[in-house]
Amino acid sequence: MSDLPKTSGASDVADVNAKGADDAVFFGHPRGLAYIVFTEAWERFSFYGMQALLILYMATYLFLPENSGNVAAFEPFRSLFEAVFGPLSIQALASQVFGAYVGLVYFAPVLGGLIGDRLLGRTKAVLAGALFMAVGHFLMAFEASFLLALAALILGSGLLKGNLAAQVGGLYKKSDQRRDSGYSIYVFSINVGAFIAPLICGTLGEVYGWHYGFGAAGIGMLIGLAVYLSGRNYLPLDTVVESKDRPKLEKGDGVVILAILVMLGLTSLYWTAQSQVWNAYPLWLRSDVDRTVFGMEVPVTWFQSLDSLAVLLLAPLVLWYWRHQSR
Repeated sequence: MSDLPKTSGASDVADVNAKGADDAVFFGHPRGLAYIVFTEAWERFSFYGMQALLILYMATYLFLPENSGNVAAFEPFRSLFEAVFGPLSIQALASQVFGAYVGLVYFAPVLGGLIGDRLLGRTKAVLAGALFMAVGHFLMAFEASFLLALAALILGSGLLKGNLAAQVGGLYKKSDQRRDSGYSIYVFSINVGAFIAPLICGTLGEVYGWHYGFGAAGIGMLIGLAVYLSGRNYLPLDTVVESKDRPKLEKGDGVVILAILVMLGLTSLYWTAQSQVWNAYPLWLRSDVDRTVFGMEVPVTWFQSLDSLAVLLLAPLVLWYWRHQSR
């Protein structure tokens, strides 16, 4: 997980948490990390819980002719995609919509980070993002508001993800060697939420009804919001960057920016393929895999937990290795 650009004075903002023992109360890290970590775990629970169901919901229910008429503005929306890709089957349309949604979700933090740094401040941006995401999850419970729900989730994810990760870096001074392991704990929390979400939200959605799964995702986001609000006193200070205070590009920065863009291009190829875990993979599992184990049919969404399970099993080894290096 990369650290986003800091606001002015952010390199020393760790002092806001340096209150004696408070500087090392959460596995040797600042107390604020605990609130960020648990907020992120619940946010990822809500995000991946909804995402585990999304392609199945669209391809096997919502986009069917007998149901698509319930979605507000569905025909103009479908026409927009078919103007680009040509005539699409129900499954193809669902996959294209899912791809557009995920692409926008992962691009939105670029804009959300700018809003947090230059307009609202990171804490307010995270709070606004959490509210938008909660509203989006609950709107998913109603067929008519499906497109509005996706828009709210994209906006909310951009504001939250674009600023919450940066607040992790704001807990430490640049010279603090705990920073890398702090981000490892943060990423670990992402995978905890991503592992649990398909098992709970996915089961509720597949077995008991789509809207139960989406509702559970919304509740998870509200819990995350409550955790974040309870820890506001331990978060990095918010400092909005004024135009006159923004650092200017210096000689050699162009090469660095170019290198970052190249890396973004390369990693986007990986993430395009990896994201099929939530797109083509569930559809293939549903139609072509015998999921019966000891007489019970395993829900499709459970398989999406395997991706995060591998990270959870290996992350403690990485953390141990980094502590060993530090010593």
